[in-house]
Amino acid sequence: MSNKRISELTELASGQIVGTDLAPVVDVSDTTHAASGTTKKTTFAAILAYIVANISSSTPTIEWVDLTGDIDSVNTVFTLATEPDNGVIEVALARQKQFETLDYAYDGNVTITFNTAPDESLAAEPLKALVY
Repeated sequence: MSNKRISELTELASGQIVGTDLAPVVDVSDTTHAASGTTKKTTFAAILAYIVANISSSTPTIEWVDLTGDIDSVNTVFTLATEPDNGVIEVALARQKQFETLDYAYDGNVTITFNTAPDESLAAEPLKALVY
């Protein structure tokens, strides 16, 4: 076993994994054996516990926010009230989903530029973005 690479070992199917099964992990904070880290063992239960603890503490905020800018058949640039946690948005104009690339471009921060200016007849309709 000590002369085999991890990639040469027999694969354990996902349905066969139990919490007490072991997995090799490189501990990069322990440079006892190499500058890149020391190979150690851990259980799948410990890996799962780590993932659950870190996902639940970093849950993104999901909310509808207004887009500011004039809906006047001329203006194409609108601004989000807040920057999304993960740079992900969904835009709705007059309660109709708009599609990135097809209907608008998003700069990844707070600016949305429509390919065609929204018609002024929609000025009283909501222009919102679901950000997360």
